[in-house]
Amino acid sequence: MSDIELRKRSATELVDAAFQLYRRHALVFIMATALFYAPWLVLNLILFRSLAGATGTAASVGFGRLLFVWTGSFITFTLMSAVLTKMSAEAYLKGEPGRIEDAVRDVLPRVPSLIGSAIGKWFLITLGFMLLIVPGVIFSLMYIATTAAIVLEGKSVTDAFGRSQQLARNQKGHVFVTYLLIGLIWMLLYFGVLMLVSMLGFNLVILQVLITLFIIMYYPLFGIIEMLIYYDLRVRNEGYDVEVMAGSLGERPAVG
Repeated sequence: MSDIELRKRSATELVDAAFQLYRRHALVFIMATALFYAPWLVLNLILFRSLAGATGTAASVGFGRLLFVWTGSFITFTLMSAVLTKMSAEAYLKGEPGRIEDAVRDVLPRVPSLIGSAIGKWFLITLGFMLLIVPGVIFSLMYIATTAAIVLEGKSVTDAFGRSQQLARNQKGHVFVTYLLIGLIWMLLYFGVLMLVSMLGFNLVILQVLITLFIIMYYPLFGIIEMLIYYDLRVRNEGYDVEVMAGSLGERPAVG
């Protein structure tokens, strides 16, 4: 059992718990992220060089590469988030994140649902931002737990949306502040990377590599915080902490 207590937390406490989990298991979280993102970077760079060579200039690659990058990134981050959610839940409830291959094996059967829910979220949030921004923010907060519902509870796409909406009811402000904090940290560090690149002299390959290293090292925190928010909402709405205490009786709680 993890010594990071399963309980209701404020936004700052959630961020602190995320960093605690990350520090304790940083290597395995970084390896899990690299497993998905590093091959994607290599493929992206190979295609970019190939298209640029065929057309003469990198600028002429155009829409085809942009579509490829968007689609590849969309799928990569969706799968990374799912695996990180599974592993961080194991670390939170059991004290150890388990093996990467076990998490991947558990996630693979749910890939269609994960992709479907990610597309649905993207469509709703994009539509919401087109409608004066505020609805987009509300949708992003309302459906914050769809990935966790699919990975940890085995929900279908439609059930995951309903489950997330149920958990986030009356808690959107709490979720917003939590993501605002973790997002601000991300932005500060990201701008630090960009400043470093500008100091070294702008080079597209160097920029891509440094940003990739930054993503691989920092992105696990987003998967961890999403998992913590999911359990925090369950504690607040369902008394999940009491349920685990009453049901475990010395046994390890189920991840779900």
